[in-house]
Amino acid sequence: MSLTAVFHNIVAASKDSHLSAAEADQILSREDGMFSDPESLGTFVDEREHHSLKALAERIDSGALTASPDAYEALKSVVEAGPDSRATYALTGGQLGIHGALSTGVGAGVTAGAVEYGLVSSYSGAANAARYASMVFGVYGLGAAAVAYAAGAVHGLLDD
Repeated sequence: MSLTAVFHNIVAASKDSHLSAAEADQILSREDGMFSDPESLGTFVDEREHHSLKALAERIDSGALTASPDAYEALKSVVEAGPDSRATYALTGGQLGIHGALSTGVGAGVTAGAVEYGLVSSYSGAANAARYASMVFGVYGLGAAAVAYAAGAVHGLLDD
């Protein structure tokens, strides 16, 4: 879970009582592979992660911890944004996002359509293949985009 990584990074950064810009970047890192543990915060900020970041900002505000201006601004912007909504995150395709799902899906659909177009044209001639191609590319493109979006939504529901 990314909460463990966030907490570990906060503790490591707090050891010298100063939060540098590099340490803030590590804490706020959005690096997160599909279905793998994020390096720190990840692509989805839940309530508990947000609470940890807010507590860190409050420690800086109280003077218990110092921070470089860049680090403080980066931290404050994430805290002010608040936690993410799981439903919104899932409906927008999770980490992949709607645009990523569409481009991935359409690319896969066009590739599959091109293979089928090649097979059809070798058996039925170019005239029939041309009519068939527009249908195949469209159906495969939309179908693959829908599958990619569904995979992104599932990832959005399960992602930490």
